[in-house]
Amino acid sequence: MMSWSTELGPDNRPKGWWAKTALAGLLAGTAMLAFLMVAFSAMGRGAWYPVNGVASILPVFQPPGALLSPTFVPGPSLFGLTLHLLVSAVFGVIYGGAVEAFAPRRARSWYWEGLMGMGYGVLVWVFSGYGGSYLVDAQAVVFESVSFLAGHLIYGLVLGLSLAALTTQRDLLAVTFAPEVRPVREPVERR
Repeated sequence: MMSWSTELGPDNRPKGWWAKTALAGLLAGTAMLAFLMVAFSAMGRGAWYPVNGVASILPVFQPPGALLSPTFVPGPSLFGLTLHLLVSAVFGVIYGGAVEAFAPRRARSWYWEGLMGMGYGVLVWVFSGYGGSYLVDAQAVVFESVSFLAGHLIYGLVLGLSLAALTTQRDLLAVTFAPEVRPVREPVERR
């Protein structure tokens, strides 16, 4: 009897693979957020400062005077937490697809997953820090800090290691974007 996680989806991959990539993203996003909350608390900005910063992408949650609340505020804090975890899961699925497509043989290696994950964390940092934050006019004090880069490195490391721990050989589909190699056929002699 087949379980849901081993059933093939529309792309002929086990459905469980995508759930594992999303779970790895959630674990990584939680680790990143925990680090950022501790770091910003230690800097005197308050533990909920980064979460409220995520929520400030919506004008309704942008505080007057451009100072984010350092404490828990139900609306912005819960929205920021939910949005951060949702984006973390989506980035986890994107990472899982990239690993499966470009490095399927290394997808279960702790060493390579850690390195590739940290590289991916830097890419996410560049995208969100220098792309996404300026698109929404977010507060630069959060996105230009060294803690923000360190948080994304932690995100990538935990993402890669989580995916290596969750992945089984059966999860991986040997699909790459490399050109297909076809065997050379011998010419047929005509009479």
